Amino acid sequence: MPTVYELIDAVPAEDRVILRKIAERARDLDAEVNGRKAGNIIDWVLDLTAAHARHPLRLQELLDADFSNFAHDVGGIRRHLDRASGELREHFTPRYAR
Repeated sequence: MPTVYELIDAVPAEDRVILRKIAERARDLDAEVNGRKAGNIIDWVLDLTAAHARHPLRLQELLDADFSNFAHDVGGIRRHLDRASGELREHFTPRYAR
């Protein structure tokens, strides 16, 4: 079984561009909703990329999603991601999964 880093390396460059935009929106949303300073963008990028590598996402649709659906998916990925394997635990399925 490939490591999470090998999975991340296999994500196409065009997907990485959209994943970065999703990560920026997620970080800003997290800071706004939780009333704190924006967190590290790298953490968001790695989590979202690992999740996408294991469970492909409809990236442009996720980026364009309304607040509720966007927050569900990015929050759920952060909460349920096993960072060692890239798997989503506790039966979490993003709404924008393919």
